[in-house]
Amino acid sequence: GEAGGSDVRQEFTVLGKLPGANECLWKHWRTFDRLKKHAQVVVGLSIRQAGLRPVQSACVEFEWREADQKRDFDNVIFAQKFVLDALVAKGILPDDGWAYITGIAHQVVLDPEHPGVRVTLYAGKEDDMATKKKPAVKAKAKKKPVRRKPPIMGTAEPISS
Repeated sequence: GEAGGSDVRQEFTVLGKLPGANECLWKHWRTFDRLKKHAQVVVGLSIRQAGLRPVQSACVEFEWREADQKRDFDNVIFAQKFVLDALVAKGILPDDGWAYITGIAHQVVLDPEHPGVRVTLYAGKEDDMATKKKPAVKAKAKKKPVRRKPPIMGTAEPISS
């Protein structure tokens, strides 16, 4: 199929552990920035090595391979941010917003021999990578907020004696 078509499947593997939430959150912004830049370089090299082609939109499937069970799932999958940002930076995806990422799936497995993450892009897919189709989620145009006076919850009256 053609890039951007519904039958395009591309994948790449990032070897080694990417930083998780515990390594990134609550750190000084410079520390986070350094970790993020390093992770994006590592991911970017893996993308280039795999020869990925640009697509308009994709479902993204992550298979996180952990060497041990020290990190919780939510800590591990935090690194999806670095992967998605690298896909945009390398021109594989136009952006990582709703119009371009049509679904995300995660699996975390133990693999002490080959820790890392395998990322699979299903270009143009608007389902959840399962057999049944889900309707595409369309972002609604934001309506201008209506300003209303807050309701009066009660009044304070002076007590007369």
